[in-house]
Amino acid sequence: MTSKNVLLKLVVVTLSSMLFAVGCRSGPTLTVAEVDKEISQEIHPGSEATEVLKFLNTKRFGNFRFDHTGFNTNSEMISTVQRYTSDQKAKRLSGAMKGLIDAQIANTSPHRFTTSAIVARFYFNANHQLIDYEIKEMVGK
Repeated sequence: MTSKNVLLKLVVVTLSSMLFAVGCRSGPTLTVAEVDKEISQEIHPGSEATEVLKFLNTKRFGNFRFDHTGFNTNSEMISTVQRYTSDQKAKRLSGAMKGLIDAQIANTSPHRFTTSAIVARFYFNANHQLIDYEIKEMVGK
């Protein structure tokens, strides 16, 4: 093998290692199961919207925290969610749902080139009491 070939292989290996290191994000991750466990321990059906908001405002998962929309009772927006989105739970709760809170925890993936967020939607009745919630991970590239 010539010195030129050895040098070329060394450059390729070095660049590959650098790209791998750039593509990997070392740091904490967070799973839907971890978040769901905390929600289910602290928030229960019948909880007031103010209790859910307090939980969302104060709960931390290491460096992660919720961002949220606040408690929304706008009937046009709720109708739009029920009719024109893929939210099956909102459609199923259409008669009972009179308010909701959308929340998310951003950047939960350990991978630099993958964006992910844990999103939650809390559904409330006319008395501003929690009737259900849904949580899932949204992943993009």
